[in-house]
Amino acid sequence: MRREWAANTAPAMTPVLLALLAVLLDLTLAAVVLPGQGLLARLTVALAFMSLVGVGGGRACGSPPRLWQAGCLAVPLVACLVCLLAGRQLHETLLVCAGAPVLEEMVYRGLALRLLRRTCSFLTAASISSAAFWVAHLDPSGAIPSAHILAAGLFLAWVCERTGSVLAPLAFHSAGNAAIMLAG
Repeated sequence: MRREWAANTAPAMTPVLLALLAVLLDLTLAAVVLPGQGLLARLTVALAFMSLVGVGGGRACGSPPRLWQAGCLAVPLVACLVCLLAGRQLHETLLVCAGAPVLEEMVYRGLALRLLRRTCSFLTAASISSAAFWVAHLDPSGAIPSAHILAAGLFLAWVCERTGSVLAPLAFHSAGNAAIMLAG
């Protein structure tokens, strides 16, 4: 009887457990990623972690796609709101937290990664699309972008591959850009 109860309730409990895990991860990782930063910056990082948990938990538990997709689409909106509340300008906030992530995810994960996956392994396709993402972040003055851009591209490619959608990488990208904007 106990084993049957556990088997029947495990799928229902998974999103709750994942949400609790996300809160713990957020408290730990936000302090590491943004030491000394304010609550708004940490909340933005929390959005990224929560979207991963929502996507992973929603997909694993068979939640309706609309539920986790709506959560992913809400992240750029909330990221913009958080930046505006922190006193950032509207045009800068919309460009950094919504415009750039949407365009870049459509190009590098939605188009490049998917086209490359038709003929290449995931690792090769992710490496090529992430390298293109890194090159796109070259500064006009010739400054070389840091390795975290390349690492972010690989991570976003993995999230896209895992979920089968550009919405989850979009959520991470938007929250990450907002966190960087708030930290700087």
